Amino acid sequence: MHGANVAQRGLPPACHAAFSGLKMVFNANGAGAFLEKPMKVLRHSPGLLAVFALWHPVPARAAASMVVDDAGVTPRGQCQLEAWWLATPGGASATAVPACNLWGTEFALGMTDVRHGSAALDIGAKRMLRDPEQHAWGLAVSVGLQRAWQEPQQRASYIAVPLTWSLGTAANTRIHVNFGALVTHAGPDTTTAGVGLEHVLTPAWTVLAEASGDDRDGHGAQLGLRRLVGKASSIDLVVGRDHATAPRGWITVGINIAMAP
Repeated sequence: MHGANVAQRGLPPACHAAFSGLKMVFNANGAGAFLEKPMKVLRHSPGLLAVFALWHPVPARAAASMVVDDAGVTPRGQCQLEAWWLATPGGASATAVPACNLWGTEFALGMTDVRHGSAALDIGAKRMLRDPEQHAWGLAVSVGLQRAWQEPQQRASYIAVPLTWSLGTAANTRIHVNFGALVTHAGPDTTTAGVGLEHVLTPAWTVLAEASGDDRDGHGAQLGLRRLVGKASSIDLVVGRDHATAPRGWITVGINIAMAP
């Protein structure tokens, strides 16, 4: 992807990291290595969680098992439950994120539990500024607070701006771009960026790919499949890898269930 090298010029370090991860996903050799060691977690799991944001400072809500968020929200007056189980060579964690759209704003409460006692809490709000279902592109803004339950000093606040572009007459392909910032109680603060792809293969199956990074040289990527269940629920199977000092792989199984308020 020679064009990506040109596109990165003049962008913040977080964007460079995201592009590096994206190249890993779509490079033939890189994709092979990406799939060879599916194990998982980094996303919202600092040192095996403590606060997923402090490992990978991107808002917890990101379509069940993905890090890069889209610009959509739960329909007004409705609720949903996103949940995922993720496993790495060193352990596993489970996360549940119920969310409801009240007064046009989506409010979410994310709770993550890691084996051996660690836990984290995420409280967030997301407001859609332009609907990607009604326009060729959409825009939203989300803010939130994150906290490690057993370690109160590990807490942070974040802001993120997700954008979504729909491609093609049937909008079968969507590109998501995220920019954000994480302010931690103990520091240092972090800027983040991510690029995601959703492509509808059939009415029931969608392929997922994404890459994200931050200005502390952290970047990673994920690749997976989504199966539609019923009219509005889905199941994800995702594998990923991050390129930190000690690279890690992971597997995520996620669900998204539409619920009445």
